[in-house]
Amino acid sequence: MEQAAHLPRPAARALASLAAAALLTGAHAAPPAFATGADLSWTTELEARGYTWRDAAGVETECFALMKSLGVNAVRLRVWVDPKDGWNAGTDLSDKARRAARLKLPLMIDFHYSDTWADPGAQTKPARWASLDRTALARAVGAHTADVLKAVQATGAEIAWVQIGNEIRPGLLWDVHADRSGALHDISRDGQARAAGNPANFARILNAAAAAVRRTCPRARVIVHCDHGDRWGDLVGVLEAARTVKYDMFGVSLYPPPDWGPSVRSCADNLARINREYGKATMVCEFGMPTYPFDPARDATAALLAALKKTKGCRGLFYWEPESAPEMTGYKMGASTARGKVATPSPALAPFKPAPR
Repeated sequence: MEQAAHLPRPAARALASLAAAALLTGAHAAPPAFATGADLSWTTELEARGYTWRDAAGVETECFALMKSLGVNAVRLRVWVDPKDGWNAGTDLSDKARRAARLKLPLMIDFHYSDTWADPGAQTKPARWASLDRTALARAVGAHTADVLKAVQATGAEIAWVQIGNEIRPGLLWDVHADRSGALHDISRDGQARAAGNPANFARILNAAAAAVRRTCPRARVIVHCDHGDRWGDLVGVLEAARTVKYDMFGVSLYPPPDWGPSVRSCADNLARINREYGKATMVCEFGMPTYPFDPARDATAALLAALKKTKGCRGLFYWEPESAPEMTGYKMGASTARGKVATPSPALAPFKPAPR
């Protein structure tokens, strides 16, 4: 679907201003040595529902531009295969990639390899891949990966990182038939089988994805991603299963509890251990704290940033959907607040902005 047709007039005007600026600013800057990024995948969907964003002075500002003004230097975008409503694929994905390109914000492309959310609770195959054997499935993963990356490249966006799977602690592309499943172990819920384990196929699928990245955008860094960045026991299973996978970085998610200090320290320690024992660069690909109250979110962000910048091999931190607010989506760990259809940033991202010298 053409997302531009759904944009409110102020957002459309903001995009036009970005396009004009792009003609004057030239090529993309190199990816940052340390990313202070944000997953902004909800932006276009929220705009279609009538939401706009304002800065601290009350000036309406296009969402990506507002986040850049707050210190965001890279954008993460999720990708679904055949989403029911069209979000996070096709025209919608290209629209968001163009916004990043206009602002010289490098991208992390986050492949879910599903028609909807993929996470430890569900790694559901796309409907059109459901009956493929393991060889055809690996081929489909590679073709989808390459096709999406080519479409993003056509927008002029810089693809700096490619995440091959989302929070794949239990594997990905689950199937109850082991010969065509990418699960790391047998999985059942409520007494019903959900997936049969096949660690060899897990590695085969990831290598097909990684090979497609190398062919399509060889400068991009390939990321294997796991949740629970503060729990070594959860990370090591994926690290071991991925030993034969040709990837560059290990990414984690971190959503600390209210008493966030131990979680932040454990995450930094785990990333240092990954670099030391597995020789991989690392990144926190998702991070969030409850929107309210403001101070813990800001303080945890500051502490995590400081710890990661001291962690050997760590390449950055991405806040997950900071443009959202509980009033907008029901998600309670965004970094914005909303009154009516107008959102404004909370203090949570304040540590992203470099202090003036």
